[in-house]
Amino acid sequence: MARRSFYCYAFGRPGDVEAICVDLDIAVQGSSMAEVRRDLDAAIYSFIEDAMAESPEVAEELLSRRAPWYVRAKLALMMHWFKIKSFFDGKHGDDATHFEIPCHA
Repeated sequence: MARRSFYCYAFGRPGDVEAICVDLDIAVQGSSMAEVRRDLDAAIYSFIEDAMAESPEVAEELLSRRAPWYVRAKLALMMHWFKIKSFFDGKHGDDATHFEIPCHA
């Protein structure tokens, strides 16, 4: 099976962080970047496992769902805004990040 990665965004402040996998339209909340990254990884793994237990047609439909285009566009713009803002504020962009999560299934 070919290895696949899912594109994800995380943003927020310590105590209030959100993360979303735009390739599967799965989101989680937590209190730190590390927590939401771990929780999102677990949610993706569970989602894939459950999808693969379905019929091939249903599995294909579930595994090919994406966040709507406007959500993807908003997140991309928001990420650029955070990077520009952090550059001028002298921060290192700790309030937003994007990352890939490898598929374990």
